[in-house]
Amino acid sequence: MMTPTDDNHPILMCLEHEIGPAALAEIAGLLDLCFPGTFEGRAYFKQLPHFRFLYRENGVLVGQAGIDSRIINIGGAVHPVFGVIDLCVHPQHRNAGIASRLLARLEETARLHGRHFLVLMADRHDLYLKRGFRRVELAETTWLAIEARQTVSVLQRNLGDCFLIKPLTPAPWPDGEIDLLGYLF
Repeated sequence: MMTPTDDNHPILMCLEHEIGPAALAEIAGLLDLCFPGTFEGRAYFKQLPHFRFLYRENGVLVGQAGIDSRIINIGGAVHPVFGVIDLCVHPQHRNAGIASRLLARLEETARLHGRHFLVLMADRHDLYLKRGFRRVELAETTWLAIEARQTVSVLQRNLGDCFLIKPLTPAPWPDGEIDLLGYLF
């Protein structure tokens, strides 16, 4: 399903399985440009996202965010979340608010569909902190480790240096161990 946008909001929401080969090649090119040496010509790193937000200017893809829709277990309770995967903007289009627009559209969609939190892992936090995300300092996390497109193990460690969340309901982030019930976003 491609969700159309108006001229002031040129973001397409695309289900992953409906993205054609030409658009996948564009996404792969953008990811390779933004994350050198990581994607090796693929439009995904560890696993395909469920859907994406694509931002185009004059028909050219300049920004994207992959989204994983799942439940996670926090301290024994499950919470529906959207995991943000590989948000990026073409270097020549950075600092123009594109990433913020992608995150705003994601938040709007997450609220509409009853997600409790947005979750992501990031080395650089500045953009996300400005958009209302916060670090989970004690983030003892369990996840499925995937390497070279194969499951290798289940890992557990504190991801407090990179684990960020944005609450979407009045309820706070719960205390307790985090089980991603799948791979790392």
